[in-house]
Amino acid sequence: MNNYKPINKTMDLYCLTDKNKYEVNIPQGSGEFYSTCPICSQNRKPQNQKKKCLSWNRNKELGHCHHCDADFVKYRELESQSDNSHKLPPPKLKSQPQTPKTIHTLSSIYASSSLNIESNFGKYLKKHFTKEEIDEVMKLYFLGRTRNKEVIYWYIDINSFFRSGKIIDYNPNTGLRVKDNGMMGKPDVKWVHTILKNQNNLPEDWTFSRCLFGEHLLKNNPKSTVMLVEGEKTAIIGSIKMPNCIWLATGGKGMFTEEECKCLRGRNVIIFPDLGATKEWSEKAEEISKAVGCKMVINDVLEKVATEDQREKGLDIADFLMQQKASETKKENTKTKKEFAQTKS
Repeated sequence: MNNYKPINKTMDLYCLTDKNKYEVNIPQGSGEFYSTCPICSQNRKPQNQKKKCLSWNRNKELGHCHHCDADFVKYRELESQSDNSHKLPPPKLKSQPQTPKTIHTLSSIYASSSLNIESNFGKYLKKHFTKEEIDEVMKLYFLGRTRNKEVIYWYIDINSFFRSGKIIDYNPNTGLRVKDNGMMGKPDVKWVHTILKNQNNLPEDWTFSRCLFGEHLLKNNPKSTVMLVEGEKTAIIGSIKMPNCIWLATGGKGMFTEEECKCLRGRNVIIFPDLGATKEWSEKAEEISKAVGCKMVINDVLEKVATEDQREKGLDIADFLMQQKASETKKENTKTKKEFAQTKS
C-alpha cells in the first residue's frame, strides 16, 4: 500500500493582474494542481469560498483563476531586491503620461456561431417562461451554448465589442450551477478566451479586460433605469420579470469595481446585492458613485425578508423572483382545479 503524501510547499506567486505577491500552498509534483484563489476566494459566497478555482501548472509555472480571471507566475525577486548591499534609493523619474490601456476583443464570429437556447440553462428557462420571453432575452444578451450544453454568457462592452464569454453549466431541472462538472477539483467556470489561448488561437499577449455583463444594452437605452446584480443568471431572470429596466451583472461579488462601472456615468442605478453582501456593496457603491458620477441606490429588501436558511445559502433577487413565480403558479393551478371541479358538479 502506497502511503506517500505530497509535501505541501508554500510558493510565492506573482499576480500579473494586480501586480501583487501571494503565498499559496502547492504540493510538490508535476502537472496541473487546483487550489483556492488568494485574490477572490475569500470574497465569494460562503458556500463557494472553498471551491478550487485557481489552476496551477507545475511544469510551466503558470496559473489562472477561472473565477476572477487573474493570471499568476512564480515570483522571482530582482537582483537589486535580493542584494542587500545596494541601499541607494532609486533615481527620481519624471512622470510620464499614461498610455491608454489596450483592450483586446474577440471576433463576433465566435459568439454568432454559438447562439443557441438549447443549453441546460435554456432548458431551465423553458420550464418557467414563454417562448416570446425567452426569444426576447436571447436577442438582448446573445446567449450561447457549448457542445456540452453549457451556457455561454457573452461579455459585450458599451461599444458592442465582444470581450469574452463566460461558460457555466446548470442543472436543467433546478437551475442550480453544476459543481465541478463531475470532475473533482476542477473549476465550474470557464472562459472562451482561456480556451482559445490554450488552443493557440490567440496571441500570447492577449489579455481579458472585464466589463459589465449586459453593458452593450446601455447605448440604445440612455434613459432607462439600471438594475445591477452579481450573477449573469440573475440579470437574465430579472430582465424577463422586469423588462422595462436594463439588467446588468458584475459577474462576481468582488467584481463590483470603479473600473467596471465607468460605463454607468450619469445613470440611475438600483443595486440588488446577494444576501450577505449588502454591507460591502453599500460601502463600495458610495465610493464608486462619486468617482464615476452616477446615482446608486442599494435595495436591501432581501436582507429584510430573508430567513436564516436563505442567508446561509446566499440567495439573490432571482431566487426570490423564481420562488414568487412558483407560488403564483401553484395558486393558479389550485384555482383552475376548483373551477374544473365546479363545472363537473
